[in-house]
Amino acid sequence: MNLSYVIFPLYRRQGFARRASLIALSYAAKTLGAKFAVLKMLPGNVASKSLALSLGADCAGDTPSDAGKSFEVFKLNLATQ
Repeated sequence: MNLSYVIFPLYRRQGFARRASLIALSYAAKTLGAKFAVLKMLPGNVASKSLALSLGADCAGDTPSDAGKSFEVFKLNLATQ
């Protein structure tokens, strides 16, 4: 499962990404049987990193992107959700 979102500036900081993430992660765990989720974001994306941490994800390092850059990677245990 790939969870991706874009929140336009006017609607940021209103909880839309958090709510959408919680719904998608719940579906992944309960319906698809996923045990964990891997969250990737570009370095410097403070809002996405804060969201990942607030969901309970742990930093798991970095991984290269297809564009030759890198992603910060977080792992979230869905069994505790």
